[in-house]
Amino acid sequence: MKKIRNILLVTDMSDVGINEVRLRMLKGLDISEFNIETIVVKRFNLVHGSFITRLLTDSCDKGDIFIIVLDPRYTDKPRESICIETNSVIFYLGPNNGVLS
Repeated sequence: MKKIRNILLVTDMSDVGINEVRLRMLKGLDISEFNIETIVVKRFNLVHGSFITRLLTDSCDKGDIFIIVLDPRYTDKPRESICIETNSVIFYLGPNNGVLS
């Protein structure tokens, strides 16, 4: 697989939570040469998150990773996370809430 170039964080967080997620990713990944881009979408809007993710996919390269942090929590049940790998080797990680379907 090609080296990770970009991590695209698609989220509805607009406060300190974005920085917390970014810092945890940097701390957890022992990779120094990649970009973390944050794309803020409309709060709790799964359709908007899905549209933005699909739109940005056309501009991605092999090895790029989408991390979706968008979950309206309509229920108290924890959601499973899903990981999708495309034929063009783009990875998507996020809650199983419909954004990636």
